[in-house]
Amino acid sequence: MWIKVRNKESEDRSLFVIFFTVIVTCWLDFVGTDYGLWFYTGKVIPTIPVYFPWDFCILPVFIALLIQYKPHFSPLIKALVFAAVSAFIGEPVFLWLGFYVIVKWNILYSLPIYFFIYLASHKISKRKGFAAF
Repeated sequence: MWIKVRNKESEDRSLFVIFFTVIVTCWLDFVGTDYGLWFYTGKVIPTIPVYFPWDFCILPVFIALLIQYKPHFSPLIKALVFAAVSAFIGEPVFLWLGFYVIVKWNILYSLPIYFFIYLASHKISKRKGFAAF
């Protein structure tokens, strides 16, 4: 979907944001499973972890599309929309599908995490240069 609707002039920025999102979400998933906050019930494809579609596809593309759509709209509102949809629609769907089981976690905890992931991604997408952080 992203390939069809992406802004070709800022494709490098979108790919950088997508890469950042993949790294952060995979790391947070790893930490959550390592601490026993949740666990995954199986694999979508035998050699690929179950969270692959969520961390590598859905979240990064959702962020990239939100950043690209109405770029001058409030990033705080977009972050809230991203966080609410991801926490209150995406996670329950993955629970319902049986992809993962919550052990010591509440979906409400995910809301601020998704909110800050979006804001960090938005900030990265607006950088003028990448030579010095």
